[in-house]
Amino acid sequence: MRNKMILRKMQTYTMKLLKYCEGYTYETFQADSKLVDAVCV
Repeated sequence: MRNKMILRKMQTYTMKLLKYCEGYTYETFQADSKLVDAVCV
């Protein structure tokens, strides 16, 4: 049961990260230091 809850949280966070990165190319993502810090750190 606990594992399912952890996996659900991970899935939710992954979906949020994907939404944050929508519309970005690698170059524009890399140039936006706030987004890089928010997503990668």
